[in-house]
Amino acid sequence: FGYKQTNRQRNNMKLPPQDFNNYDDEPSMNFSQLNRKRPRESHSPKFNKAKKLKQDDNNTVNSNSSNFHVLESELLNHYSTAKQLDSTYTLKWKLCQDLFAMFIGIVPNLGVYLVGSSANGFATEDTDADICIVISSYPIDQKREAVKFLEIVRRALRKKIFAGSCDLIRARVPILRFTDYATRLRCDVNINNSTGIRNTDLLRFYSETDERVAPLGIAKPSVVPVWQALLPNRFDVNIPVSRLKRTDEPKLIWS
Repeated sequence: FGYKQTNRQRNNMKLPPQDFNNYDDEPSMNFSQLNRKRPRESHSPKFNKAKKLKQDDNNTVNSNSSNFHVLESELLNHYSTAKQLDSTYTLKWKLCQDLFAMFIGIVPNLGVYLVGSSANGFATEDTDADICIVISSYPIDQKREAVKFLEIVRRALRKKIFAGSCDLIRARVPILRFTDYATRLRCDVNINNSTGIRNTDLLRFYSETDERVAPLGIAKPSVVPVWQALLPNRFDVNIPVSRLKRTDEPKLIWS
């Protein structure tokens, strides 16, 4: 979901930049021991949950099973109806490409990233396009330097005449909010918010680990591993955001 300046000829909208694949793959892991439930000891010899379940009326069990299938069906139907379309994702990616083209050659080591739910697999069709423009590999002063560059972006957008109502919002991480005339997409642009890029990468890994993750969001018991703990090298905060992988497949690691 990143669009970076180096080796730009190999970048495109359909495939992630190949120059992110520059460190070793993580080995395949067996998580069967982690998922194995520890048997619960009963503190009361008079009560046995398994036996009680067998004594329950069969109609009640069938009713609960039926209700669960109804809930499952409604959850999946809602997700399939509300989720972000591939065409919408492509439009957002194209907008990142347009912003990149505006500043290429002006800002050294430029990077433009689609972040947030639009890129991590949890987006709905009405999700705004959150975009992070990276202008430095070092932290910058968000109150002054980031605001100053967002002002430059706002003037550039107005000159290109494809953005309406550009509003600069001075928050802890200041953003430039505008609507793209061509696509009617609402966009929020921030500067050098590397934490947002890393969180997007981590949540994308979760959403692609198991197809149930995106519809459920949060599930108990958990259906996914704690990736940042199991793959510390993969999610090391010392790795520059420009070197985060884009082609690894969590399903091949999670067995």
